[in-house]
Amino acid sequence: MSSRILPSLAALLFAATPFTAKPQTPPAPGRGIWFWQSPNSPFGSDAIVGNAAREDATLTQLKAWKITTLYGSYPASTSTIAIRAWNRKLTQAGITSLLLLSETAYLDPATYPHLDAHIRRSFLDFNANASPEERFAGLALDIEPHIDPTWKTAAPFERRAVLQRLLQLHQHIRSLIPAPTQFEATLPTWYSHLGGSIGWTNALDRDTWFTALAASCDRLSIMAFELNSSAAVLSHSEEELALLHGHGRIALRANLTQEWPNTTAFWTATNTIETQTHTPIDIQSFAILAQDEATSQQKQ
Repeated sequence: MSSRILPSLAALLFAATPFTAKPQTPPAPGRGIWFWQSPNSPFGSDAIVGNAAREDATLTQLKAWKITTLYGSYPASTSTIAIRAWNRKLTQAGITSLLLLSETAYLDPATYPHLDAHIRRSFLDFNANASPEERFAGLALDIEPHIDPTWKTAAPFERRAVLQRLLQLHQHIRSLIPAPTQFEATLPTWYSHLGGSIGWTNALDRDTWFTALAASCDRLSIMAFELNSSAAVLSHSEEELALLHGHGRIALRANLTQEWPNTTAFWTATNTIETQTHTPIDIQSFAILAQDEATSQQKQ
């Protein structure tokens, strides 16, 4: 792995500024959904925002799915005016809008000036010049170090160092958007495993990391993907839900024929998981689920 992404773990642990903020109270529960730009899909944010008819159809779908939080990623080509108008529609529909960031490069502290400028321009300045109904309620972060090709060849201690940088990134962003601004993020189900692919020193090392992460975020979505039963999802998510001290919630991906056989199975699992955890899920993603449901309707 690049040395820019993988510093020594010791240097990170001792150089880090202590993070002393108290954990925030998690937002009121309600289903969330990722709303990605998707150039090849009619259901991506880039195909919807700015098109009044598609926006209205999307809102109808979100309400049908009982979505109350939307994590939105918008291409630079989408005008500020269009995003403000879209946020206003979401607010009027009772849906909270968060701006979604997903650049893995931000794990490198050398990129923080660029990150800070992006947050200032796209979030802080955007909100400062918008009406209350047009503002983003917070930021959502989807940074997944394990999808970087270099992760596969990294040693366990190197992966542990990357997770320290991931924690520091969350803490840095929290310092830019202090509470009550919402801040949400994602995790896979397996970061907590001891003796696995991540070189946790011991259970205390792992537990301390998760506690600090929970303190920096209002809510973390545990991505229970590539599973196809509610029992498997609950089993794989149980450990991290406990480690996040009430700040975690399960995320599912529809992905029909690959993870769930049909939409009925997906929604049945969703209801079971929400009943068992007493917490609504997050869904990956609007484009995937909308396409899946459209395909299912065509087959009927």
